[in-house]
This record gives sequence, structure tokens and C-alpha cells, in this order.
Amino acid sequence: RNPEVPFTAATVYESVGDLQNALRAYRNVLKLKPGFLPALVNCAACLADLGDLPESLDLYTSALKADPN
Repeated sequence: RNPEVPFTAATVYESVGDLQNALRAYRNVLKLKPGFLPALVNCAACLADLGDLPESLDLYTSALKADPN
């Protein structure tokens, strides 16, 4: 229920290069809190690194809508 828990797990996975598990964890964060900006941006970056550019762009667009700054 707390998005910080899977967010922390995601950042740990990402830091060791486990992008598939990081992506799963970021998606869990976004299920709990869809507009959580750090998760939107980090998930988009993971997707780009994994080669899913269309979904990455969608998430970056969502991040910009959530916070234009």
C-alpha cells in the first residue's frame, strides 16, 4: 500500500542492472500511486534502456503532464 516500498526495491534492482525486476517494481508503484513522478520517470528510463521506446515515451509524456516543470 505504500508506494515507497516497491519504489525503493525498484531503485535497488536498477542500480545492480536488473532492469526487468526494476520495471516490475516501478509498475507496482504506479498501480499504487499512478502520478508518482519519480516512478514515472524511472520507469520510462528503464523501458528506454530495455528498448521499449513507445511505452517509454508514453510515460515521459505522463510525467510531463503530472509536473510540467
